[in-house]
Amino acid sequence: FSWGGCQVRELDLIRSEKLPEVTACLLNQYPPAQGQIVWHRDEIRAHGTDPVIVSVSLSPLGHRDFLMHRYDSPNEVLTQPLAHGSAMIMAGTGSQEKWMHRLPLTPESPHRISLTFRSIVAGYEDVLAGKKNDRCVYG
Repeated sequence: FSWGGCQVRELDLIRSEKLPEVTACLLNQYPPAQGQIVWHRDEIRAHGTDPVIVSVSLSPLGHRDFLMHRYDSPNEVLTQPLAHGSAMIMAGTGSQEKWMHRLPLTPESPHRISLTFRSIVAGYEDVLAGKKNDRCVYG
């Protein structure tokens, strides 16, 4: 689809990176100067043995900064601007177990839509809990 002059081909982008299949998409809309995301790690228990999270940012009027730091080094912060049409890919268990991330809010933060694709494996949490689940390919 197209928004603000940017062509976004989400699944083609994800497939071209040879990442695991994505099975879910979450759409979030953040109005101007709203929608702060505090320091956190994403819950990935349902993502199987090879988790992936891909966040596509749509913000034609500017960018938002994506900040991250290693869990054990909170004062060493890395900043990556998320430009319109960019994709932030967090793959593997280490991306959530060893790193924290946030999107701070400023008075100038532009309107942003985020499409977040995830590799959810049906029944994987049941397998981790020791429950039998015939739907899960890892069971």
